[in-house]
Amino acid sequence: VHEGTEASLSDAVIAHPRAQSTGDGVLVQTGAVVTLTRVALDQQIDAVSAMVGAEVTLTESLVSRTRGSTGVSAVIGGRLTLHRSTFKDNEGIGILGSTANGERTEISISETWVTGMRPGPDGKAVGLQLENGGYCITASDCPAFYDCVEGWCYATAATQDEILVSITGSAFTDNIEAGALLLGDVPVVTVADSLFARGEPKADGTRGWGLHAQHGARASITSSAFVDNGDAALTI
Repeated sequence: VHEGTEASLSDAVIAHPRAQSTGDGVLVQTGAVVTLTRVALDQQIDAVSAMVGAEVTLTESLVSRTRGSTGVSAVIGGRLTLHRSTFKDNEGIGILGSTANGERTEISISETWVTGMRPGPDGKAVGLQLENGGYCITASDCPAFYDCVEGWCYATAATQDEILVSITGSAFTDNIEAGALLLGDVPVVTVADSLFARGEPKADGTRGWGLHAQHGARASITSSAFVDNGDAALTI
């Protein structure tokens, strides 16, 4: 969907792309607005990508058996709303939020189930991952307005980067490594009435977390349950 346009799709199936290694089910470019209702996205490389300033709403929909690195993503200022949807048997990361360049990325997740993530190309199998910065050796490994401190790129006072996420009435179950992984010093997550269950360890026997936050990420959790996770329910 091209820059500045609006589109809606309902009661549809997007499946079996011919490309074997690249391509998105729905690529939403800068400033575009897309609404998907009762849509099944099956066996895509990456199902939905919301780029800078794009807005995507996914309602009563299914994302399954993706074969790339992410199910749906909101990057560098994208806005993503997920309601009453299911993510099942995907590779890599079910829902990804990232930011840079002073942008605010926003994700709202309600009454949504993320389950059965399988290891992707980089070995990850995480229900939700939020990130800014990244691993580093020196400052040259970091984006603009970030400094390398103890192996991680931290935002400086000059950046306005934000990742704001709300999770309500949702479940992250039977995922490998973590139900939710919060990386970086700008993610702010509010969780209410949700379930993180049966997080499974990686092949090397480590992790299996319900929710993990590090490098300064912040989480507020109320009326939620962490059940039968491998290494730890909640790690900070």
